[in-house]
Amino acid sequence: MQTIQMNQKNDHFNRFIETPKISLIQKPTPVHKLEYLGKKLGVSELWIKREDLTSTGYGGNKVRNLEYILGEAKNKNIRKLITAAPKGSNFIAALAYHGSKNGFNVQVEQFCPTETEQILSHNRFSIDSGASITKHSYMHPYIDASVGYMKSILASNLEKDTYRVPTGGSCTLGVLGHVGAFLEMAEQMKGRMPEQIIVGVGTCGTIAGLHCGAKLLGLKTKIIGIRCVDPIMANKLNIYRLIQKTLSMLQTKTKASFEEIKLMDPDQHKVQYVRKNQQALEMSEFMKYYENVLLDTTYTSKVILGLKSMIENGKIKNKRTMYWHTFNSNAI
Repeated sequence: MQTIQMNQKNDHFNRFIETPKISLIQKPTPVHKLEYLGKKLGVSELWIKREDLTSTGYGGNKVRNLEYILGEAKNKNIRKLITAAPKGSNFIAALAYHGSKNGFNVQVEQFCPTETEQILSHNRFSIDSGASITKHSYMHPYIDASVGYMKSILASNLEKDTYRVPTGGSCTLGVLGHVGAFLEMAEQMKGRMPEQIIVGVGTCGTIAGLHCGAKLLGLKTKIIGIRCVDPIMANKLNIYRLIQKTLSMLQTKTKASFEEIKLMDPDQHKVQYVRKNQQALEMSEFMKYYENVLLDTTYTSKVILGLKSMIENGKIKNKRTMYWHTFNSNAI
């Protein structure tokens, strides 16, 4: 059993909690057993961390990123936030909602890889929440949006009150939020820490934060990422860089190794941003009916599919496992 010295929150942790932030999460997100899914898949110790419940206005894991990003922006008296993202992004919806609520103007350089009802719904929510969106839909939309983003950055250099937000909020400040989420979970699971955590990977901030949290507490919890977007974004090198930068920011001597990073695809097919999978849709229906947990086609249904595949391949048997649920369930 892994032991946790939670009362030994040294200077690294103190430095972490003193970082400027805007409190968007009023209470710890719940952890509980997935009783029905555990029985269906033959796992007795299957848990969930409900990051979908970070906020009643707009929740999900991206709210963790924003506490520190918005905190720094406010500390610098900045009023305008600019970023680039795909259409219907959970992060843009969270940024639009919480940014506007806290007095920021949000500008998005947007590209559209595909459209689904979920994507369109999130896009409407982002616009209704006050985001100003510039659309890019040419032959190479990601490149075009990136060029648009760089043009916005160059223009904003003349504006002292503009803050450039990395795609998905995945920077050291964004990662800090997920370090905090791991420490929060460790308090909740004291004495019964999961041996492994399964989490979706997009822009890599969440998984990097979980790795850093485990490092700070000296735990051997295995963090397993399920790739949910193209490898150009979701890859081990990006994860490793974020981990190293965050540990350096915390001024800890704790190190991470590239070999510790575990990343897999949800199934045998090529990962695409919003590719639907019949098995994933069936698992979504099961989770909604039996566990009252909503999944989405972009991230969480793929993670559950990856979890199911791991169990079927005997990689989870007799191990206390936690599924890190990142989707926002408030506004779909």
